[in-house]
Amino acid sequence: MWNNFKKFLKFEKGGTVLGFTQFSGAIITGIFTIFAAPILGAENLGLVSYFLAIAAIGFTICSFGVSSVLLVYLSKGVKLFSTMSFLLLISTAITGIIVFLIFNEISIVLVIIGHVIFELAIHELLAKQMYTKYMKYFLTQRILFATLAIPMFFLIGFTGFIIMYGLSMLPAFIRIYFGFKESRINLTLIKERSSFIVNSYLLYAARTSYAYVDRLIIVPLFGYTILGNYELAMQGIILGNVFAVFIYNYLLPKDAREESTYRLKIYAIIGSTLISLLVIFVSPHILPILFPQFQDAVDLIPIMGLSIVPHVFTMLYISKFLSSENSRLIVISSVIHFIILVSAILILTHYYSTMGLVIAFVLGEIGESLFLMFMHKKVFKSFI
Repeated sequence: MWNNFKKFLKFEKGGTVLGFTQFSGAIITGIFTIFAAPILGAENLGLVSYFLAIAAIGFTICSFGVSSVLLVYLSKGVKLFSTMSFLLLISTAITGIIVFLIFNEISIVLVIIGHVIFELAIHELLAKQMYTKYMKYFLTQRILFATLAIPMFFLIGFTGFIIMYGLSMLPAFIRIYFGFKESRINLTLIKERSSFIVNSYLLYAARTSYAYVDRLIIVPLFGYTILGNYELAMQGIILGNVFAVFIYNYLLPKDAREESTYRLKIYAIIGSTLISLLVIFVSPHILPILFPQFQDAVDLIPIMGLSIVPHVFTMLYISKFLSSENSRLIVISSVIHFIILVSAILILTHYYSTMGLVIAFVLGEIGESLFLMFMHKKVFKSFI
């Protein structure tokens, strides 16, 4: 199996570059977290997490589900990048003004703007399988943030940390400039595909809601310090899920072109299982050494590690459904995930305090994965 896997990567040069990019980004993020978390402390990390959650919701409002739209339609040769960019820049300006009037915080607005620009750029490159250029933009953003966020924190506090996150994504604007030169704005392209775009928008809104609603609930229940511990544990899970992100970004354009991806899906399941075991059994011994200030995170992350395998299954199914332009089921699965997560948090935290948070997190991932598994079996007559 290992020899076959090496031959597969050698043949699929794009997969090697994309995998290197994702894992290099994860290493940069991991090293940065090791240094940054003790400097910020649990409370400041909680504040950063809370502000970024607000920014993520702001991005969702103005995003039109852009990532899925670009990955599917650019992969099929539909030249709608400049049109999507035009619409998103207008909606971003409106959203940014509203967010600033509500929160009076420019750092949140900068993150929304940066996020929109970055998402447009990297998903255009992924859809066109321009993996080397994707690597340059992706790693540049990671390096800029990792090297300048802490100095900004010392200069103006935790808001400087957030501002640097937004600024680090702005160099990707050059891709939007080239996109406008490559094709004209044509709103007819959007009108003809409005159903899929609306479903993609609802899908992204649903998925963002459950991805960040826990942060918004934790603050009134437990405060910023507990949120800081939860965020550190979540960063460990995000690192564990980087393999799933790579698989999804690599699979979706291929699924859209109806290429065979069965072997890669098997590798994804095996790889995610190994990662999950590492997180569950190894992280409790490493975290106390690296982060003595975040003792609560040590108890949270092993349970959260149970979510890694269901998450990779979810990403495999999402790729398949989106590639066939069937996003309705993914919207439903995301709503199911949201309902399970919020209900479990409100119920379980009453009995198990902070431990109820992570149990709810795992239950949400499992619930969505099982629903998509049964739907995949029903639609495509197979489980993977």
